[in-house]
Amino acid sequence: MKKKPGPKKKVIDWDTVEKLAKMQCTQSEIASFVGVSLDTLVDRPEFSEIFKRAKEHGKSSLRMAQFKLAQSNTAMAIWLGKQYLGQRDDPQAPTQTEPMKVIIEYVGPGQVKSDEIVLRPEEIEEEN
Repeated sequence: MKKKPGPKKKVIDWDTVEKLAKMQCTQSEIASFVGVSLDTLVDRPEFSEIFKRAKEHGKSSLRMAQFKLAQSNTAMAIWLGKQYLGQRDDPQAPTQTEPMKVIIEYVGPGQVKSDEIVLRPEEIEEEN
């Protein structure tokens, strides 16, 4: 059997590649760490699947850790609320656009009186 011409094929530690991808390392960082060029790494057929699967696994692991931390860390809970629930530091009261019916009951000694009034948005004072 004849040897193929050219340099010997580099051995890549795929477990290390997977661990680095889970930590959200870039392809370039992974290539540098395992001692091959970026082209060599991405040209290997197994790389694409390992990289994609490991990156997603790493993201879900990080998300789980954040949610767990939010149970005891107020800052993390607030941050997650902003990211995923649309919460803000400067909440704005909803704007009233329709007339609002208000029923007022006066209760005095031995009497109860009710009045119904309608307030239009322009008649409502906002507190500042």
